[in-house]
Amino acid sequence: MMKMKKNKKNKKINEIKLPLIPVLLSTIMLIYGTYAWFTYFSDVDSTMTGHVIGWNIDFDGSTNIENEYEIIINNIYPGMDDYVNEFNITNSGEASAKITTDIKSISIFDDIYEIGDELNGEILNNENFFELLNKKYSFKFSTGISKDIIHTNEKSVFSFSLVWPYETYIKLPDGSLFDKEKEYFVLNEENYTKIELNSATFEENKDNIYILNDENDTFWGSKAYDFKQLNPDIPSIKLELIINATQYIE
Repeated sequence: MMKMKKNKKNKKINEIKLPLIPVLLSTIMLIYGTYAWFTYFSDVDSTMTGHVIGWNIDFDGSTNIENEYEIIINNIYPGMDDYVNEFNITNSGEASAKITTDIKSISIFDDIYEIGDELNGEILNNENFFELLNKKYSFKFSTGISKDIIHTNEKSVFSFSLVWPYETYIKLPDGSLFDKEKEYFVLNEENYTKIELNSATFEENKDNIYILNDENDTFWGSKAYDFKQLNPDIPSIKLELIINATQYIE
């Protein structure tokens, strides 16, 4: 689910009567299902849907509006349905607005990452935050905004998604040698197709070869399962971020 955290700045905004009161952004729906990713897993709670809400911007004397949000995903696992959460931002005022997002932190199981933390030798910032997380985890995050400048009566859509396919693939590591026991795949229009290779064709196609990421899926899948068993009331993922609308003058 996605909800607004009230703070002093929000209180000030309310005092000048800005129509900017986000409500519950998504509902986590729990259903029962069975997945055979591990043979000893069964009857696991699955997940979840996102809903679109509206956010109307009218500066009404202010030049900046900001709100804090939480996006909460209760449970994740390989092969889960894609999680997508989005909302509309509509400019109902007379001034144009520039929309930006600032990430505060994300909790992934027992790990917490904030802007300024180091991950794999790099410092996390708004630009590389999810890129670096995606290198570590089997599941992948993405965010987007359809327009960062919205004029009067225009709309922009902010979205957040998490995907964890049943089978994931990784690029063949540099320096890899042909192994006739391995299965190799090529990426073809966003689908992976198994290809037959020999030592010669392996070298020719080396830049476009992928292998199954089963080991990584198994590791993080076990972590996800163990975390939920030990912490049934704690979400697997919690993202905190700030959405900003700043008056824009061309």
